[in-house]
Amino acid sequence: MSDNGRITDTHTEVTIRRLGSDDAAAVKRLAERDSAREPHGVLLGAELNGRLLAAISTTTGELIADPFQRTAEIVETLRLSVGRANGRPHGARRLVARLRGVSDTRAALPASSR
Repeated sequence: MSDNGRITDTHTEVTIRRLGSDDAAAVKRLAERDSAREPHGVLLGAELNGRLLAAISTTTGELIADPFQRTAEIVETLRLSVGRANGRPHGARRLVARLRGVSDTRAALPASSR
């Protein structure tokens, strides 16, 4: 990350994995940040540099995401992963998301990017 708060590389590794009981505090913080209820059921989460940015329930489809980060691509990947994860063994999945010009604050993004 550069001094101006932007990610300077064009590829950022995001980890998609099943969340467990040891992730409860991170899910709670994310829900509070999103002003939403914590999702129920089996959860998949997306992490960047060890920080939870989004989580989705594979059971109910409820989703929470950090409103201060650009998460549109990550949320879409989580939604697609839910379809693949149901009925399959769980585990960490790694993906490379192309996040060009990702800003630290979602508020700085145009409405069409959110």
